[in-house]
Amino acid sequence: MAGYQNNEFEEIAEAFSPLIKKLIITYHILDEYDEMYQIGLIALWEAFRSFRPEKGCFPAYAKAYVKGHILTALKNRRKYDSRYEYGTLLLEERSLLIQTTDQYFEADDLNEWLACLSVREKEWVLMAVIQGKTTQEIAVECDVSPHTVRSWKKTAVKKLKQRMSIA
Repeated sequence: MAGYQNNEFEEIAEAFSPLIKKLIITYHILDEYDEMYQIGLIALWEAFRSFRPEKGCFPAYAKAYVKGHILTALKNRRKYDSRYEYGTLLLEERSLLIQTTDQYFEADDLNEWLACLSVREKEWVLMAVIQGKTTQEIAVECDVSPHTVRSWKKTAVKKLKQRMSIA
C-alpha cells in the first residue's frame, strides 16, 4: 500500500475520520450518526485489509468502499423503516376503530374483524402485524414464495379497509 505500508490501522482511521464524517453529513444521517460512523470505520477496516496497490491509490479506494457501505446501510435502514411504518399504519387504523367505539379489542372482537379474511390472510395479519415478522420470514415459515405473502397482504388490507369503511 503506497504511503501506508508501515502505518497501523489506528492512524488510518484517524486520517480518514473526516471522510467518514463528511459522508454522514452529506447524506443527512445525523439521527444515527454513531451507528453510521461505526459502519464507516468497519468499511475502512475492510478496505484497509483488502486493498491491493496494483489496483490504484488507497484514498480513492477507501472513499469508494466506505461510501458504498454507508449507502447500503442507509438503503437497508429505509427498507426496514418502510416495512415497519406499514405495520404501524395498519395498527393505527385499527386503533382508530377502538377510539370511535370506545372499546378495546379482545380476542373475540379481533376474530369478528378478521372474519372477512381467508385463512392465509388471517395468518398474514397475525404474523406480520401482531408478531412483527417480515414478508421473507412469513414466506419461509409458511413454505410459500414472498410474492404469495405480498398477495395475502394486499387482499387482507383491501378487505379490512372495506370493513372499516362499513363500520
